[in-house]
Amino acid sequence: MGRQTDPMLKTKLYLLAIGILVLAILLVRGKSEIESPKDTENLPIKEQPKEPEPESDAEAEPEMKVPIYNGNIRVLIKTDGFAGEIHESVKLVSDQELFIHGKILDENGEQETEYGSGVELSFSWEEGSLILNGELLAEVPTCFLIGTQEEPAMPITLQSVNRGYGTPSYEGIIEVWPVEGGFAIVNEVPLETYLNYVVPSEMPSRYEQEALKAQAVCARTYAYRHLQTYGYPQYEAHVDDSVRYQVYNNTNQTESTNQAVAETGDLILTSQGQPITAYYFSTSCGYTGNEEVWWEGSAEMTPYLRGKTINEAGESLPMSDEETFTAFILNWDDTCYDREVSWYRWETELDIETLSENLNNTLKNRYEANPEAIRTKRGRNYVSKSIDTIGTIEEIEILERNEGGAIQRMCIHGSRRTIEIATEYNVRALLNVQGGVIVRQDGTTVEGGSLLPSAYFIVTPVYDDKGELSGFRFQGGGYGHGVGMSQNGANGMAKEGKGYEEILHFFYTDVELTAILDL
Repeated sequence: MGRQTDPMLKTKLYLLAIGILVLAILLVRGKSEIESPKDTENLPIKEQPKEPEPESDAEAEPEMKVPIYNGNIRVLIKTDGFAGEIHESVKLVSDQELFIHGKILDENGEQETEYGSGVELSFSWEEGSLILNGELLAEVPTCFLIGTQEEPAMPITLQSVNRGYGTPSYEGIIEVWPVEGGFAIVNEVPLETYLNYVVPSEMPSRYEQEALKAQAVCARTYAYRHLQTYGYPQYEAHVDDSVRYQVYNNTNQTESTNQAVAETGDLILTSQGQPITAYYFSTSCGYTGNEEVWWEGSAEMTPYLRGKTINEAGESLPMSDEETFTAFILNWDDTCYDREVSWYRWETELDIETLSENLNNTLKNRYEANPEAIRTKRGRNYVSKSIDTIGTIEEIEILERNEGGAIQRMCIHGSRRTIEIATEYNVRALLNVQGGVIVRQDGTTVEGGSLLPSAYFIVTPVYDDKGELSGFRFQGGGYGHGVGMSQNGANGMAKEGKGYEEILHFFYTDVELTAILDL
């Protein structure tokens, strides 16, 4: 006799089948929503990362050693023109005998081997083998440590590198790290010695002494803040010697800048007991802004960076308003501390073909640097998408200025594509006027480069005799990002008899001068 099916069991099986069907529908629906691009099309434009973008993948290192401050700073020395990290070969020379030790870092800790000495040391690779002074080395240390044998120690000349003043020499210890494709070079040096080479590289040594002192405090503060971590952990280097951090040893030390460093002792700027991010730049347009010009800039995190007029009054104006900014940039403020500097006001005009070509040539590079900062119109929305060209520029629309007046969002309509740009750096890079001429306020001219002088400008379309768009005119002011201390503004204040402390308290709101040893 056949087996009877329990009615209750039939009901349970029926409900189970329905449940499986519902689950399958939900899974398919969920998968389609995940794959759909509609959720990414409406992501808001964010604020800008500090420029230039990192040139190494140091931030991706899985383990970050926390440096211990011992009074020294470790600086990665870049190649000619600060173009890269890896040197094809290294040549070191000194008037004193140099010692050379090889250091191996492995699971057993640190081991050092002495490799002799000499007044000249050359490192190179030949067919995958490491060559030191023409001799093949059987083993490859993690790095070599090189210093002078005698006291007082003489600087070590790095003959394989060129800087602004020629072949540079370095105090302290030089480390040579053998890596694939060449060598990385690190200079470990006392912080105050480092500053002796940073201050003249960042500010002309002929500037007023009080301005140089203000620069020394800013440079020390900026450096000390970066001592809290390694910018290049693979070499245990805090910073490099380029504009990515502070320019180091591009100009030799001078008496006036050494004096500025010495007379400010170990003072740094602090806010609520912590070192501030002491941004500085070349020349203002008469106003300074906050750090929201950058991708991750936060006015709340850096309340000491505020928009104000660069004059005795230090007023707060609604510079994010287009009408207010336009009136400000077109008028001459003869009370501004930067007023005598040629970059205080500038103007340039470029034909539509050249401007469009410049933008399209720069577009891919800027997109790859920060994909979320350059978004392409698709339908009614803007999406992060790599494109080769927008065609010919038809309209430039300013969408947003920060509280200092710098453009931080802009829309550019092209014959083929429309893009929305975020960050002052991208605005300056994509609207570069290479092939054009910039006229400064004193009538002097300079050739247009890869960046507009600043993002503090207004845009006016230019039409030909037939009434057709033929180009764009840019009228602006200042040179640099416009956040923190204007170096030429500081020099102007010093010329009017203001001391370095007053200068610093003007540009950085509610900060304190603090000795490093008191932290």
